Amino acid sequence: MIALVAGGPFVELLSGRTVEWSAFPTVRGSGSQLLMVALIEIALAIAWELSLRGWIVERVRELSSAPPILAVLVGAIAEALLVPGDVAARIGAALFGAGLGWMYIASRGALAPICARLAFVLGAVVLEALQLIG
Repeated sequence: MIALVAGGPFVELLSGRTVEWSAFPTVRGSGSQLLMVALIEIALAIAWELSLRGWIVERVRELSSAPPILAVLVGAIAEALLVPGDVAARIGAALFGAGLGWMYIASRGALAPICARLAFVLGAVVLEALQLIG
């Protein structure tokens, strides 16, 4: 909520453009759409984390004796390349991916980054459904 109140205007001021919060407008006023979008986002979060962290990060860790930061960076770069959008969206995705990569390395599994991604995305869906963003 702090990001919505304080972060939005700050980012708008620095970037000179409006922040687009609305990613799931279809869930507004429809419980069935909310449930459907939530189920799709759950499946996507699991798929993203199993592919980016569970497969790519693990392959980099297996193939090299380099420090774990290399695996985290490769996973973050892969996420940035896969996310549609402009440079700002890709940088944000890379930073988010790096954080999730560190969670993966620290927890030695995909459950923590899956839960973090779910909290982020489902939070956005719920905020959209409650018409707090958009």
